[in-house]
Amino acid sequence: MSGRIGEHCVIDESVEIPDDVEIGHFSVIGAEVVLQPGVCIGSHCIIDEGVEFRGPCRVWNWVHIREYAQIGVNVSIGDLAHIGPKCRIGHNARIGNGAQLHHPAQIGERAWIGPAVFLSNDPYPNPGAEFSPEAVRVGDGVIIGACAQVLGGVRLGEACAVGMGATVTRDVAPGAIVYGCPARFRRDRELHYPGTAWEHRGPLDPMAYCPDCDRLLAPQFRHGRGGER
Repeated sequence: MSGRIGEHCVIDESVEIPDDVEIGHFSVIGAEVVLQPGVCIGSHCIIDEGVEFRGPCRVWNWVHIREYAQIGVNVSIGDLAHIGPKCRIGHNARIGNGAQLHHPAQIGERAWIGPAVFLSNDPYPNPGAEFSPEAVRVGDGVIIGACAQVLGGVRLGEACAVGMGATVTRDVAPGAIVYGCPARFRRDRELHYPGTAWEHRGPLDPMAYCPDCDRLLAPQFRHGRGGER
């Protein structure tokens, strides 16, 4: 065993820990957990058996990741988050503080899940019926605002946006903006609406022109739309 390990941790003997892995105090790492170089796990975390970290990522404090979840490269999981069994989180995704992703949710690449978001897995709760979980599927580049709820089985299309506090009961089309309770379609997202820098796969220079639409980028950060050259 190597890496930097905090005090009073419980780590199964089957876990291999690379040199540059960090694990905070009082954390528990279960059997057959796969830790890649660059993984940083905070204090008081519980990582259940079979969880796979596919590359460098950051797990903050008091996080519970259930068995056989898969965590992509450069993922950040905030304090007090809960990741259900067999959930899959794509590369460069961000999971906010207190978010709950119930199994077997699937999160696409570059998705942004706000604080206290609840992804359900039971579209029709009935204590007297057999439970059959239905996954929420979140496409690449999706934004879900803080405190939003998504019903089990719902699909959120690529690059759509869900407003804060919304309750999503139906599938959302790619690129759509929805909010309300229940959430309804309001308009389509602009390609360069603030916060959508992933459309260019990297940081944007505010004084440059967009290589796709030939608009100056700086006004888009202020108003959500750009000016002509």
